[in-house]
Parts: sequence; C-alpha cells; structure tokens
Amino acid sequence: MASTIFVTGGTGQTGGNVCQQLIERGDHVRALVRNPDEATALADIGVELVKGDIRDVDDVLRAAEDAEAAIHCAALLGGASQDLEDFKAVNMVGTRNVLDAGKVHGMRRVVALSTATFLDLSTGVDFEEAPVLKHPPNDPYTVTKLAAFLEAHERAAAGDDVLTCHPGAIFGPAPVVQRALHRTSFNRVLLAGMRGKIKRYLAFPVTWVAGADVAKGSIAALESGVAGERYLLVGRPEDTFSTAGG
Repeated sequence: MASTIFVTGGTGQTGGNVCQQLIERGDHVRALVRNPDEATALADIGVELVKGDIRDVDDVLRAAEDAEAAIHCAALLGGASQDLEDFKAVNMVGTRNVLDAGKVHGMRRVVALSTATFLDLSTGVDFEEAPVLKHPPNDPYTVTKLAAFLEAHERAAAGDDVLTCHPGAIFGPAPVVQRALHRTSFNRVLLAGMRGKIKRYLAFPVTWVAGADVAKGSIAALESGVAGERYLLVGRPEDTFSTAGG
C-alpha cells in the first residue's frame, strides 16, 4: 500500500512540484488547499485534495490524519499586504499547526520549507554552514519565517523528527500554472527582465533554484535527511550570473 504524504502549499511553485514528484514515485499525496476549484491541476495528476486553511489547527489535523509524513510548503510570501499579523498567521501559526499534526498523528518526519533570506551566504566559512545573519532583514516575511524556523528546531531538539530546507529564489514551471505566474513569483520578475521592463537593478544578488530542484531536495530530505538538520537548496552565489545570462 502506498504511503500517504501530507503536503501543504500544493498549489504553489514548490508544493506543486513536490506533489508531482511524490505521485510519480508512487506515493499517495494528500494536499490541504483553500479552494479545490483552483487546484484541479493537482487532482488531475492524482493528488487527493482536502479543503481547509493552514491557519486552522482543526483543518490541518483533519487533513493530516493517517499521513506517514509531511512536507510543509505553505507560506505567505508578500504582495499587496505587508501586515505582520497576516504573515504570523500563515508562516508561524501555520507551521506550528503542521508540527502539531506531525506529533499528534505520529508521523515519522516533518520537512518544513524555510528560506535562505535570513542566512549568511556571503560568510567566509564553508558555504554549507551558512549561519543565521546577526542582523537579518526585518520585513514581515523574513521575521516570521525565522520565527517558524526557530520553533521547528526547538521541536527537533526536544526529540521530534523535524528538519528544515532553505531554498533561494525559486523559478520555473509548476502544475498550477496561474500560481507559478502569480505577482509574488520570481517567474514574473524574470519575465519582466527578459522583456526589458526592468530599468534599474539593485545590488542585491540572489541564489536561484528551480522549483523542481527544491522539490527533489525536499523529498531527499524526507527520506535521507537527519532530524534537526537544515539543508540549503540554493545555487552558489556565482550561479546567479550564469542563470541570468542563460
């Protein structure tokens, strides 16, 4: 009998690729979605859709019942709202709900997708060590993702089988196409650049990574990672230039 893997954020760029790759390897995938009508692309490839809200612990517990493991991809990235409370509700409370579900249902592992925005990727130490910045950005996204990261690792230190994955700027295709081209997507930024719509560039290089590669790394962490560890899913800084140059 196929394992049931619980996935959040399945309509997003990372979560959609996670769902697709899990289905392709023969798993039963259950995805928590706010609006099943907007997730038909997932249903079409065999994903079980459960309507619910990541911010509601009862919805998460119900959707995660009998799941062997979870890959938590849901996140509020930004957009028009920069209200800290909105970010807390999704990025912090949502993560806590998934971690709680993992414990309540006795999952073998929870993989929580974090971010590289609060990691020091320019440090002189080994690139793979990438410590947390002494003064990370204070935007709502980074603040709440850092708080969720710290809670996940507190759970791991207390004995829960939890680990985190840290992608950079994610681009590329995903099953739910309209979400892959959402205004908060890096795909939109890349398209604008290719079409000559960006006239000024900030001295703020990012580490690019394809959504399919983030999914592959997340699934590898699920199967072969070590509880309490964090895994960078990014290209090296110098890859930014080769990616931009094609």
